[in-house]
Amino acid sequence: NSWFMQTMKWLLDNHQEGPDTGPEDRFPGSPFETLMNVVLAFNSAFVIMESVYDLHDWAEPSFFLRLDLFFSFIYVFELAGKLSVWSFQEYWNDVDNRFDFITSLVLGAAGMSVMFLSLNKGILRYLNMIRLLRLLKGLNNVESFQRICTTIWRMLTASRDVLVMNFLVVYVWSTAAVQLYGGELWQDNPKFAGKDMAYFSSNYEVFNFNDVPMSFVTLFFFTISSWLDPVVEVCSLLHATNDFKYMLSLSFMMSF
Repeated sequence: NSWFMQTMKWLLDNHQEGPDTGPEDRFPGSPFETLMNVVLAFNSAFVIMESVYDLHDWAEPSFFLRLDLFFSFIYVFELAGKLSVWSFQEYWNDVDNRFDFITSLVLGAAGMSVMFLSLNKGILRYLNMIRLLRLLKGLNNVESFQRICTTIWRMLTASRDVLVMNFLVVYVWSTAAVQLYGGELWQDNPKFAGKDMAYFSSNYEVFNFNDVPMSFVTLFFFTISSWLDPVVEVCSLLHATNDFKYMLSLSFMMSF
């Protein structure tokens, strides 16, 4: 019942009528939440400013490090404030609080490491970006956003069987492509000697079949985009036209 506790309760309470059922109901709309939203907005602006400096290779002012440390520790005070008013069990019941708890402790630990263990301060910047995910919570109050999310979720659940089937088809063809072309699509391959191919001159090497994940990405791009002639051309040149593997390769491409 000290003046400090009474002040904290006033700051963290939205002063709605009814019993105190925990931070999930009492914290939204409180003065402290408004303050932390302002801090989060400044945090977002600061991250954008740091990105601009990085993109232009400008030297960062010395106060950037102080701001990084400030945004690392300020959320720990928010955590401490909530736990000074509510019990840990009440605090942990809210999923958003769990996210805040973990990120606040990680940010605080990273800030201490930068100060005393010479940790690279760039890590703070990326950890602070995780906190910016809290901005997405504000979209939950937008009716049109809720409607879009609900529609997308219904579409996904309704087409679940089709999506699973598509995944299996692409996966099977991906494993087959690794066996047919894996490790073969490199520029100095003797099979491509003396041949000028757009696959290499146009930098299509990112589309390859060296392993299952990359093969999956390549075939997925085929599915959602279009037929890539340079990729098909380089694959067809791996085998002579009178070779059985050439017919197998051609059947693979045509069937997918």
